[in-house]
Amino acid sequence: VKFSDTSAVISIGSFLRCWDVSIGSLVKDSITGALPINLKEDINYEKKLKLGEFLFGWSWHRESVKSFSEAIRSSGANPESLLHVALLHWLTCIHPDEVAALHLGMILHSLSILAGEKVLCDISSQSPWWGAVRDKLVASTQPQHAFISALLCRGVHARLEIEAQVTAEKTLKQSSEEYDVDNSHKKVENYPSLNDWEGLSMEMVEWNLVISQLESLLPIHLLLSYTPSNYPSRKPDLEVSVKTLLEKGRGYVGEVLAKWFIGSGLPLSAVENVLRKQDEFRKTREVESMEVECADQGEEKLKEEEEKQVEKHIEESQENEETLYLLRKVGEKFPHSVAADTIFTNIAWELSAAWHKTADDTILLSQAVAHISRIKNSHIRHGVSLMIWETWVSHCIQTTSTLMDKVGRLPKDRMCHRDLGLGEHSVSVMLQNVLSLLEHIMEANVVCEVEKPLVMSPDRFWLGLEGSPALVELTVMQNMSCYDLVYLHYQLVLVLYLIAYHNLKSVRPLSYVDGKGRSVLFKPLTTSWTVGGYTEPILSKARLALLCRVITAAVSSLPDDGSQKQGVPSTIHQALDLGRAWGISLDVLYRHHVCELYTSGLDSLAEEVIPMVNDGPLLGSQLVLIAGQRLHYRLEHSERTAHHLALTSPSITEWVKSC
Repeated sequence: VKFSDTSAVISIGSFLRCWDVSIGSLVKDSITGALPINLKEDINYEKKLKLGEFLFGWSWHRESVKSFSEAIRSSGANPESLLHVALLHWLTCIHPDEVAALHLGMILHSLSILAGEKVLCDISSQSPWWGAVRDKLVASTQPQHAFISALLCRGVHARLEIEAQVTAEKTLKQSSEEYDVDNSHKKVENYPSLNDWEGLSMEMVEWNLVISQLESLLPIHLLLSYTPSNYPSRKPDLEVSVKTLLEKGRGYVGEVLAKWFIGSGLPLSAVENVLRKQDEFRKTREVESMEVECADQGEEKLKEEEEKQVEKHIEESQENEETLYLLRKVGEKFPHSVAADTIFTNIAWELSAAWHKTADDTILLSQAVAHISRIKNSHIRHGVSLMIWETWVSHCIQTTSTLMDKVGRLPKDRMCHRDLGLGEHSVSVMLQNVLSLLEHIMEANVVCEVEKPLVMSPDRFWLGLEGSPALVELTVMQNMSCYDLVYLHYQLVLVLYLIAYHNLKSVRPLSYVDGKGRSVLFKPLTTSWTVGGYTEPILSKARLALLCRVITAAVSSLPDDGSQKQGVPSTIHQALDLGRAWGISLDVLYRHHVCELYTSGLDSLAEEVIPMVNDGPLLGSQLVLIAGQRLHYRLEHSERTAHHLALTSPSITEWVKSC
């Protein structure tokens, strides 16, 4: 090893401190031999990078590799330590080229020759030399670098096997006169031919498996490294390796892709467009594949049809062509992991998990619910909604209802942050999203009764391998929810939302739930429960009073100019739906709505609601009082009040004053 004065990679002292003499080897094996030295185990990562750059980061050629091998042999350095340093240097290269790959191949071959008997082993066993290399490659987060390294290592091992076989055959030929045919045959079996399918070594099988796994990860790595240029990016730091994929299980690909879509900045419409086209392409390819197989037309025609289909999709959406192309490449290896329902399910789950960590960011929960609405399969939509409720939302709603029931109103901002983790003005937004979530559960619950159950198939990558089930598989495995119990929670959340939205005072939301319903609140939604048929009059009266207060607050929020652009407030519709669920006469609510509109001077809006009232005489008696109030107000503010009172009978005057 030579150091130049201008070398800035590593100093002489740092280089020497990287090595240590092997324990128990203080005496040379021979007079001319060198003391065996090994790389120290406690070297930090940065120092290993500098050492790799110093040893292998220069231009190689055939003669320099020979000199390198002689220097290693004479120095007594452990080839295995140098091999791992070389791999570390290669895996951390930014842009390796073909020449660098050839250099790496020569270095691997030279180090393997120096290792001697450690490299080759029996046909039915694995070499510890290559086993340690494979462990590093499958754990690498640079699949492209690891894939090239695996190809080179397999080639080096195959070459060494062939060289060992040729040497054995020469030895056998020279000793053929001394040994009989049977003994010679046994000698040849130690070095089987690579062309004999029965003699394929376990090492080659393992290398073929690792190369196949790394090749499957290449399109995922390309997609994760891509940043869409048409949208603002907040690209997360996403990395993938074979080891992580095997540890995380079958759902890891969908999870990583979901995180990429979230961090890419693509709007929901763009994501839906890309995934829809990918699904169409996948289904078209499956149909064409079946047709080609049945007609025995060969693979070449199918490939041409696939390319035409891809070009068609790309032409339809030029702005997302790169994303669609990369997603198609991932779909070739993991077709079920890039299905639209799978991606939307994982996106909704990841957004819900992020909202749980930062509850004040209710946009995350809104986006999660929006992605759930894009899931077509009802079993998946029901399962993921149920899992999100049970995992994160249920506890938040329980805390909110207990807190609001304690203080009798929407808590102040400080108390909301302390107990709920979100601000006072974010509570109503959160409750609105929870209502949408429960609506998805109820809607999917009904459809699942008639929709055929979904049968999930694993990707080809997982054939013969075991792994934890994917998230989309867990959603399908969820038990069916109890519709009545879900609707009970929906009513409670709706009460909380109306109180928070209109900032009602002196209300206790849990008091509007009867005793039977309160006993099953916040239990798993799969619990069997049936709504009761009898409601106490006191409870019905309290519920009616609450709904009337909601209608009054909703009308008070309308503009004074009587503009009809806003239409009927949504909270009035929700109050009517809640009254229908509670068995309250809607005619009472409609009459109260009409009276509030006339009281606020919104006569045109009141005239639209009057046809919905059934009890016209009772409404008329109520409107007469409002008319008297208006007449009293007009008389009080008129310049000729005395004149009008003189023309009015005393009885009418007394009635007007009493209104």
